[in-house]
Amino acid sequence: MSQNESELTQLQPTIIKNSKRHHQIKAMKETYFSELNEIHQKIAAKLLQVEVGLSFHIINLQRLIESNCRNLCLPVSLN
Repeated sequence: MSQNESELTQLQPTIIKNSKRHHQIKAMKETYFSELNEIHQKIAAKLLQVEVGLSFHIINLQRLIESNCRNLCLPVSLN
């Protein structure tokens, strides 16, 4: 038996294991990918809503703070 044949014989169990893993991963992808993609899309949409909502509240808070500062910083007339 040549060295190449010997190495191939030693590698066969590893090749078979990897092939089985490949088929398992492929089957899992076919089973779960569309569902995971749908979940990802829902989460991304929800995060966008939260981000927009937070931006709206931040802008309103900034306006409130600015108006309160203007009100507090007005000179008082001492008649």
